[in-house]
Amino acid sequence: MSEWIKIAAVGDLEPGKKKMVQAGALCLTLVNVEGAYYAIEDTCPHMGAPLAQGLLKGNLLTCGWHGWRFDVCTGKAVRGDDGLKTWQVKVEGEEIFVRTED
Repeated sequence: MSEWIKIAAVGDLEPGKKKMVQAGALCLTLVNVEGAYYAIEDTCPHMGAPLAQGLLKGNLLTCGWHGWRFDVCTGKAVRGDDGLKTWQVKVEGEEIFVRTED
């Protein structure tokens, strides 16, 4: 069973920005790419770095510890097979929600 959890308000995150958010027990990085919102896991699969502290350029997020890069729209790694889990995001009015799964 899945549910939608409010994680932020639209005004909390300008285009080109990211931040760590909590969705229940999940720790996610919420990203605004040109007005579209994406939610990915906040932990880099390489060494566990918090991805919300990485560098965002366009739709590519670079881990601040060792430079691993990920497409925040798809969760795919730029190189290799270690991608990120993604979550469905929706905006209702001025609120941003993420869909969690059991």
